[in-house]
Amino acid sequence: MSACFWRPYCWMMSSLLYLFILLVVFYLPSLPFVFHLRIIYYVCKAKLVCLLRGKGRGRDNHGRLSLLEWWTLSSIVWVDDIDINIHMNNSCYFKHADIARISLLIGSGAYSLASKNGWLLAHGGTQITFKKELGPFQRYTLQVRLHSWGEKWMYFEHRFMVGSRVHAIGISKFVCKKRDRSDVKPIELLKMLGYTHLPITHNPSTSTSPSSSTKQLPLPDITPSEQNPGGHLEKLETILDQQQQQQQQEHQAPGTTGRRKQN
Repeated sequence: MSACFWRPYCWMMSSLLYLFILLVVFYLPSLPFVFHLRIIYYVCKAKLVCLLRGKGRGRDNHGRLSLLEWWTLSSIVWVDDIDINIHMNNSCYFKHADIARISLLIGSGAYSLASKNGWLLAHGGTQITFKKELGPFQRYTLQVRLHSWGEKWMYFEHRFMVGSRVHAIGISKFVCKKRDRSDVKPIELLKMLGYTHLPITHNPSTSTSPSSSTKQLPLPDITPSEQNPGGHLEKLETILDQQQQQQQQEHQAPGTTGRRKQN
């Protein structure tokens, strides 16, 4: 009699336990402190990469991550990333871009250099344009690098990639502040990090690549203006479309040539 009495209770508790485990798995990235643990994980990964590989491609002369090279993170569109349109929510792009950018800045030594001097690296904003959606459970890579800099701002480029296709691209800007709130020029910070060969300001559209090992794309002027603050992303999107069309033509060209020879 007692076994019959407890059987519904046990069934209910087991169902609740399975439901709890399912919710934890599906919404794990949104649990408390998981975001911070992900940042710590990618920072440790960046440190480990520099430790194991030392100097070479992707690292500067001190074995740290190079700000001028792509730093790549791999991820997947999880359940808590999906919105009502059944693709990755817009806000998730900014969240993941933060993780990539912070791990690059820490892995490059920029954060430690700023803290030693009592400076503050402040994020001035991010703009992202979407070219193609990322669907549920779709794997993608997030690339980030220092794209250009001026008298005040450093501009970081973000690319959400699936294979060789760009699904979203963004630009974020950073400024380095002293304790008296005055600005530290980007070139001063970069030279203290060991990039002694760089120009005072850099834009790939008007100058040569600052790093011979970096394959800089022929990007247009992305420096925002007060009249058109989003114009740099529009130009960046246009040049990407042109590059993708050119790549498609290059891939199609050998096959076309082969068919002509057969004829």
